[in-house]
Amino acid sequence: MSSSRALWVRVVGLALLLGGGMVADAAIPQAGPLLGPDGIENGSVSRSSGSDLPAALQRIRRNADVIWVGYSVPAVSADSGMCCMHEDDHGDRVCGVCSLDRERNFHWNTAREDDAVVLEPPAAIRVMLRFEGGELDRVATFKSSCTIDATGQNVTWLDDVAAAESLAWLVDVAETGGEHEDGAVAAVAMHAGPAALARVVGWAEGRHPRKLREQAIFWLGAERSQEGWSTIARLARSDPDDTIRDRAVFAAHISEQPEAVDLLIQIARQDESIPTRRSALMWLGHRAGERATAALENALDDPDTEIKRAAVFGLSQLPVDEGVPLLIRIARTHDNPEVRKQALFWLGQSGDPRALDLIEEILLGG
Repeated sequence: MSSSRALWVRVVGLALLLGGGMVADAAIPQAGPLLGPDGIENGSVSRSSGSDLPAALQRIRRNADVIWVGYSVPAVSADSGMCCMHEDDHGDRVCGVCSLDRERNFHWNTAREDDAVVLEPPAAIRVMLRFEGGELDRVATFKSSCTIDATGQNVTWLDDVAAAESLAWLVDVAETGGEHEDGAVAAVAMHAGPAALARVVGWAEGRHPRKLREQAIFWLGAERSQEGWSTIARLARSDPDDTIRDRAVFAAHISEQPEAVDLLIQIARQDESIPTRRSALMWLGHRAGERATAALENALDDPDTEIKRAAVFGLSQLPVDEGVPLLIRIARTHDNPEVRKQALFWLGQSGDPRALDLIEEILLGG
């Protein structure tokens, strides 16, 4: 992020924290309906105007007992939003059909053979709100490429929703706290534009409840890592709250920013909190590369046994052809029995034939 851009984010974030209001609407991308209700199936879908979002939602809440309300706004990227939770889904394929239900903000999908590949989905998200008895019951956000199975429920689709109004409404839900906070923070983070970024940065850095800060830090890493990297790194290094530093370490890990390895290595070596150092070591294992591997191996000589255990776990997360030989060497030669025990445990979890050979050898007294 450029220095001028970073200054802009700080100024806007400070204004939000001190003033409590939204930045000028001009800072928020304005757009008509980027996505329509055509991506919603297996439900009764009606359309209504959302040009005045608060009034539209109030009207719908008065006239229906249980209903979903959906609309589209510009997103920070074409891959924004959550739908599929498969471990191998990295946002680079159509995520399939996602079911509306009451149990999760983020949804398992059912793959369909007839799903078309979307090469360049629009940079938009669908925000879906469930109301029951006039009260907000759910906040969910979906990728533009997801087909939504309404499971026979009623859905009102709002056209012409202004991004500024969507952002303001969701910010209010998030700052009210309660069970809908997580979904609202996620949706805010996925909105395009500097106003949404400034709000999430403000939540992450400001004097807010820890839960709100943790959610904001996570979504900075997941959705706004390039713009929010300076915030993530600063919180990971110096926030006085160990829990917040730990969450920022995880945000750095999921950010995929090139600077993340340097940050994780620094924290693994220097942080005053053993749990935070342990977290940094564990997530380093997911960042394959010579420098990450060297940092993990060096941590095997740390005087703290918990750090050694975390380093072994980190090595177990390396690609098999790299991690298994290292774990075998540790299991054979390390002078700490607890470290050898951990290496054997993770070797057993790997299912690799080389690991099984070693375990068999040890069991048979070879």
